[in-house]
Amino acid sequence: MLKSKYRDLLKVSSVDIRRRSVLAGSATALVFPRLTRAAAKPLVAPIKLIGRRVTIGVNIGGMGGSFAIDSGGAMSLINESVARDLGLPEAGDLRIGVAGTPVLHRIFVAPELTIGGIIVQHHVRFVAVPGLVLGDGIAGSISSGLVTTSPCLLDFDALQWCVWNDSRPTFPDYTRLKALAVDAKPGFSPLITAEAQVNGKPVTCVIDTGGESFVRLNRSMAEHLGLWTDARPYAPVAQGGRIVRVDTLSFGGVLFERPLALLLSTDRNTNISDGLIGLPTLRRFNIGFDLDADALWLRQNSLPATDYRYAFSGLAVSETDYGLRVDDVGSHSHAADAGILPGDVIETSEPANVIRQLNASAGAEVTFRVQRGASRRVVTLRMSEYL
Repeated sequence: MLKSKYRDLLKVSSVDIRRRSVLAGSATALVFPRLTRAAAKPLVAPIKLIGRRVTIGVNIGGMGGSFAIDSGGAMSLINESVARDLGLPEAGDLRIGVAGTPVLHRIFVAPELTIGGIIVQHHVRFVAVPGLVLGDGIAGSISSGLVTTSPCLLDFDALQWCVWNDSRPTFPDYTRLKALAVDAKPGFSPLITAEAQVNGKPVTCVIDTGGESFVRLNRSMAEHLGLWTDARPYAPVAQGGRIVRVDTLSFGGVLFERPLALLLSTDRNTNISDGLIGLPTLRRFNIGFDLDADALWLRQNSLPATDYRYAFSGLAVSETDYGLRVDDVGSHSHAADAGILPGDVIETSEPANVIRQLNASAGAEVTFRVQRGASRRVVTLRMSEYL
């Protein structure tokens, strides 16, 4: 539910700017409070880190809540139950892939919303998604236009979003990285691309504050880098993907050693990028966006590193009528050591509980019966890191 603490966001007098629309499908541009050029100061709004999201306060129809800032999102999203509670009008369906295979999603329209208490947008279209897609306490997400429309700064040290309307900022002591705002599809917000190096090789990545991986790679790039091989320990994930450790990730002049990387089983948006850089990496920098100058400005901040989890069991499973089917077994994993193979069935009447145990923290144990053809045996796995 949206929280009433944002109900009384400050109303501001405003003027239009005529650049990229901040939200895909919006009928109007951003509306800023009036500022003189002499002031040359940014507008400032508070941001928060909630779980694996960076969020900003958004007010819709007098009610406010936390929306994720999603620089890798071509469309803005809203929790469907929140949209219905607000009584937002519906505007048809759109087939789009939000968290996997493209499916039909309902579209809702917000007549007006205020972002961070400082800027206003009219007639904004949102793609409706189940709440679990966004996470606890997150009512929706704002697409990449929020950081491509005008020069701005995500300052994770100060937990502020700063945006300049009538002036261009300078970023002393920041590293400049060449970046592009790419219009992937007509009617969608642009995606931001820049270069990183994985194991010393250049990789073009979408800059995605909504991404949960340190780095994500398309299958073709993973193969090119020699990462898609059973000789390298991996943890299997849904839809045939893998999590591995890469030797190095270099981004913004900073070298990260042995971070976890998500390898997709297929390719996505290969005409734009080889993968993406996600929030676990991006939150380590204060990031200035100036896409009119084709630039990102990066400075390492004081935030500590975050975890990016994988299943210590080494199993990827899916539900069947008889329990859980083993879809993949990670090489060098504890499940592989126990002789479990793809196609085996874990017999259980409580599949959700077993899945939770397979994804438990280090030190936990799970015991279950495995069926393979006519044979059955009992297996006990102890959760611990193996990548």
